[in-house]
Amino acid sequence: MINQTFLFLIFKYITYFIQFILVFYLAIKLDLYYFGVWSFILLILSYFQIFNLGISNSIAVLLVKHKKSEEMSNKYISNGFFLILLLNATLMFLGILFYFLGSTYLEKYDIKNQLIFIVTISILFHLNSFFMTIFRIKNFLGQITFFQFIIPFLTLLSALFLEGKTLLYTLISIYLLGHLISFFIFTKSNLIKITLKKIIDKNILLNIIKKGIFLFLFNFTFQLLLISIRSIVGLFFSVNEFGVFSFSFQVSNSILLLFEGFIFLIFPKIIDKFITGSNLPSIKLINDISICYSVAISLTVYLSLIFFPFAISIYPKYNDALLGLNIASIAILFQSKLMGFNAFLISKNKEKLIFTYTFLALILNIIIGLIIVLILKLSFNWIYLSLIFTYFFLSICYSYSTFKILKNNYSLIEAIKHSTNYKMILPVFSAFFVFNNNYHNFNLLLFLPFLLFVILNLKEIFKMFRLIVVFLNNPDILKINSN
Repeated sequence: MINQTFLFLIFKYITYFIQFILVFYLAIKLDLYYFGVWSFILLILSYFQIFNLGISNSIAVLLVKHKKSEEMSNKYISNGFFLILLLNATLMFLGILFYFLGSTYLEKYDIKNQLIFIVTISILFHLNSFFMTIFRIKNFLGQITFFQFIIPFLTLLSALFLEGKTLLYTLISIYLLGHLISFFIFTKSNLIKITLKKIIDKNILLNIIKKGIFLFLFNFTFQLLLISIRSIVGLFFSVNEFGVFSFSFQVSNSILLLFEGFIFLIFPKIIDKFITGSNLPSIKLINDISICYSVAISLTVYLSLIFFPFAISIYPKYNDALLGLNIASIAILFQSKLMGFNAFLISKNKEKLIFTYTFLALILNIIIGLIIVLILKLSFNWIYLSLIFTYFFLSICYSYSTFKILKNNYSLIEAIKHSTNYKMILPVFSAFFVFNNNYHNFNLLLFLPFLLFVILNLKEIFKMFRLIVVFLNNPDILKINSN
């Protein structure tokens, strides 16, 4: 029998491949205008979906901490579900509010009549995300696999036969249908017990909210880093320009999707290790995670930079997206440096601290983005520079606070050095050099960033492959044990 972890990853990467193809295929079948409209719908969904009060994240951490007590776990699950119901009632109110106060933007993109469906999808998303979190902690991956696969699969089917406005409305229906089916599968599986009668506990509710509020604020502000620059472009540029920008955003974001499945599996295990581990093993684990994740992302990005010009040449209408696509991909490299540090700080109850850092980063991100657009009057492609500066700032803050806990004599200068490692920075500079040398045409310079990164990071690359072999030999190491 195939190990369910392998099965999850197999379907996750099939889903990733479908999503990657869909970015290009929908760009053609919807055409530029309706692709811009669809991208704005996804932007609204992003706002509703990040408004989750950290409930699911809080439940994940609390279930790991109370994994030895089935009774306590069930109480947290039931009380968490009650909070999700209250959250969804709030979302309904916000949807009504946005219908009347946000009519200017809804009419600009001609989606005012679709808002009720968008809000319903968001409500189902929060319910399914709550179930998905619990099923992951309980090591039930089959239902999660279906939930993550069904919508991209149905989207691909519809895109094969439909186009334009008809396809746009069908996509909304597919998202609604996919979430409804997933909700039915989660609730009918009988793998978890949810009881609202006589089990709602004021102290447990407060504990979830107390743990979740800063997790929510952290996740909310962190996701706003991306959403804010999308909003700036959506507000200050035309629908067609927003479509071009969204194309570069979605293609570059697909690089992260490649690793999303594995991160989903390892994050609870990392939290578990940090909670139960001492300082020295924690330092090693953080370094291993940071190095391997950063190396994997970097190899993917630098290979993609070689591929991007050929992909864009197939879609002449999106030719202006190439520069933004390149800069967005470089920004992902800086984001990868955060992996491991956030998990450690969360495990040490430092949610308030990482929220503070992320809130400052959000302000910095918006200020730089507005300067680029309103003062420097550069094209929308350059707004991704704000993300590079923002992720660099967060990398310094996260690493400083983490190693300050693990090493009492760790200084800010050491944190800056950690975030400006020459093995990472030199390939980045070489990539920007390539961007300014007729990047639309093929030449050997396309291979420069990739080759430079490989030469400088051979040791780290071999280490990454050794850890991959360890996982392949024993995929059950990612399970959350109850003892």
